[in-house]
Amino acid sequence: MRATLVGAIVNEAGVDARAIGAIQITDRFSPVEVPADIADSIIETLRATTIQGKRVPVRRDRELASKN
Repeated sequence: MRATLVGAIVNEAGVDARAIGAIQITDRFSPVEVPADIADSIIETLRATTIQGKRVPVRRDRELASKN
């Protein structure tokens, strides 16, 4: 799953793989650390695509968003 997420961000959003930080895989969601200045672009791109043939919800982390 980790490689799938990285691949989607790299291939669809055009982000350098080295810019992707920690990824935590859970049963219901998988937070992915990316630079704040490109997060919105990544979110917008991934909302318009599919991962493994499925549309997936993509959003900023609520906890992090409340700190900004």
